[in-house]
Order: sequence, then structure tokens, then C-alpha cells
Amino acid sequence: MVRQEVITLTHSDGPPRGLVHWLRGEVARWQAEGTITPEQAAAILARYPDDEPTGNRTATVFTALGAVLLGVGALLFVAANWQRMDTAVKLALIFGSMLASHGLGWWLGWSKQTYPRLGHALVWLGTLLYGAGIWLVAQIFHLNAHWPNGVLFWALGALPVAWAAESRLNLALGVLLLCFWTGSEQLNFSQSNFLFLPLLAMAVALAYRLKAPESLFFGAGGLVLWQMASMFHWLEHVEEAAIAPAFSALTLLGLALFALAPWHESDDRLRPLAWPYHIAGALAGLAGLYLQTFRWDWHRAAVYPVQSWLVLGVMTLLGLAAAVQALRRGGPDARPVAMTVAAGALALPATVVGLGAGTARYVTFNALMLAAVVGLVAYGYRQRSEALVNLALGGFLLLVITRYFDWFYSLMNRSLFFMLGGLLLLAGGFLLERLRRNLRHGGVRA
Repeated sequence: MVRQEVITLTHSDGPPRGLVHWLRGEVARWQAEGTITPEQAAAILARYPDDEPTGNRTATVFTALGAVLLGVGALLFVAANWQRMDTAVKLALIFGSMLASHGLGWWLGWSKQTYPRLGHALVWLGTLLYGAGIWLVAQIFHLNAHWPNGVLFWALGALPVAWAAESRLNLALGVLLLCFWTGSEQLNFSQSNFLFLPLLAMAVALAYRLKAPESLFFGAGGLVLWQMASMFHWLEHVEEAAIAPAFSALTLLGLALFALAPWHESDDRLRPLAWPYHIAGALAGLAGLYLQTFRWDWHRAAVYPVQSWLVLGVMTLLGLAAAVQALRRGGPDARPVAMTVAAGALALPATVVGLGAGTARYVTFNALMLAAVVGLVAYGYRQRSEALVNLALGGFLLLVITRYFDWFYSLMNRSLFFMLGGLLLLAGGFLLERLRRNLRHGGVRA
């Protein structure tokens, strides 16, 4: 069994980023269980050297922080002397510092190839200075423009640099800027902003090329933000109580994202990119269910606009497509996930149609929230994922505390109310710590 697992990790171009760290943890567990001897463990680890030693990670962190501090210091210096400078001097400082940072970074990291991490940090600093330059140039020439466009232009400058320099720092910055841009357009200016989707798709494709899970996670968050803002924009002329489709669409999107994780888990090259789908999908799914566990003044489906049904239909098809993909491309662990996602994708729209206001809806969604928590804990244990277990238990504690406030705040003595609430929190902390200890000591098998 061990021999087969090790053989599947072999690649002609080396193991994927982050996979060696996982393998080292597994080897330690196999040795502790007596499955392999210390000599065999040493032989396995010698075959797969660490893909990024601690010193390299430390150098990356230091250079990135240094770039940020240098950029902030330069901006403060310019701001302190801004009024005394001529326009030509201002423009020379803006463009000169940006080009110098990019040029020096390229020379150190790519041309000479002597200090690659310092080169990446300087290129990232150049992108930060480019963004600052957008606002400074607008101030110099007193440009009164639509300010979210400045964020968009900054993102459109960061993404090509990320592609050319293969810079995960620039890619993460570009994705975050895209998310901030669409949030600004939709929440502040009530724009649907469909341009965000193709731009996000290009950024996600680049994240796969650079093996950048953090950018995938930010992109998933941006997709959730875009969907929710779009739903509320379409519902702004409808009664406030008619928001059930928005919450259900959030849950459906979370299910679709979560279903993509088993497909990534089944491929060694994609396994390091699975966790963004696990975490973002679980967060969105639990959030959508939790928001429907309150006694809102729900209306029946007749008052919902056509756009809400269109989004629910698209989200249902997206969930079903993700479930089918998980069944086709995923391993044995993908089947229960795919079946759960497919069932949820079909059941949620039916629930929105069939249940109006009242106790039936309240009880149904509280039960669904509890079922989702139990299922996520079980799956997290099976995957030995401390993050998923903690996330599920956090959702359970949030639900318990919310219902505790709903039911008992007006009925109990205040001192007794707070003491019992404190005991609930302490019990939740104890449960989280115990489960974390079990996972770290390999108490759960795959």
C-alpha cells in the first residue's frame, strides 16, 4: 500500500508545489504506526527533497515586507514634499520609481538570476508604485473620473506582470484588485458588472499555470461577492423579504465550488489547489444556509423577479455540472460529495418554491444547517482536514449561540443567560481543541 502511494507521487518534473510537505506528514504517521521502519522513512524522504526550504520561505516573506515598507516610505516622502514639486518632477518620480523597481527586479531575478526572491519582491513593488501612480497622476491633472476605473487599471497592470514574471504576489494582488473593483462598482454604483467574469476567468487560468492556491481562494471569494451583489441589485425594487433566492443561490454556488475539490484531490498535480474549493465552498454554503435559519418575513415564490429564477436555474445547473465532473474525474471519495451536491442543487430551489413564511421554513433550514455541519465534520475527518472540521464546528457553534439568543434572551435571568452562554463557548473551545488534537495525531484514517 505504501509503495503504491509513493509511486503515484513520481513526476518527471518533480512533485507539485506543497505535496512534499504533505508526504512528510504521512511518512511520520506511517512510521509511528509501525507500517514502515525508520530506514524506509528516511529512504522515502530522501527521494523527495523539500520543495521550498524554510530559509527560502523566510527570504520570500522578508523581501515582500521590505518591498511594502520601501513603497510606503517612498509615498510618504513624496506626500511630504508634493506641494513644492513641479509637475515634471512629480511625473519623473512616479514613472522613474516604477520603471526602476521593475527594471532592477527583472535584472536581479531573471537576467542575472542571482537573487530571484528579491527580484520578485522588487517587481511587486513596481506594481504597487504603478497603482499609486494612477491616483497621483489623476491628482496632478485634476482628473475627475469614475474612481473604480483606477482600481481596474491597476488590476489590468498587475495581471500581465504576473504572467510575464510568473509572480504569485502580483497575481494575488491583481485578483484582490479585481474583487475590490467589482465590489465598488456593484455596491457603490449599482452596476451589474459582467466584465468581471471574463477577467476573473483569465486570472483563474493564470493561477492554475502558476500553481497559486491563494489566488484561487481570492477568486472564489470574488465570485461569491459578484453573485450576491448582482442578486441584491436585481432585487432592489422588490420587497426586502424577497431575498430567499439570493441566499439559496449563495448556497448553490458554495456546493458547486465544493464539488470541484474532489476532482483536484484525485490528481497529484492539482491536489495542492484543492483547498481553496474546500474552504470557499464550505464557507459560501454554510453562510447561505445560516442566513435562512432566521424567522424572516419570507414571501412565497410569486413575488420573486424573473432574474432571481434565472440565477437559481443557472446555479442549479452549475451545481449539477460540478457534481457530474466530480463523479467522472474524482476518486472514490468524490461519490458521496457529488451525490450530496446534486441532491442539494435540486432540493434548494424546490424548497424556495414550496415553503413561504412560517415554522416549516424555519425548522427546515435549521435542520439543513445541522445536517451540513455533520456532513462537513465527517468529510473533514475522512480527509484529515483540520480546517474543514474547525469550519464546520464554528458554524455549529454560531448556530447554537444564535438560537440561544433567539429563544432565551427574553425568558431567562440576565446573569444566568450570560453564564450559560459562557459555558457554551467554553464547551465549544474544548471540542475544537480535542478534535484538532485527534487530527494532528493521526487519529482519523482516510
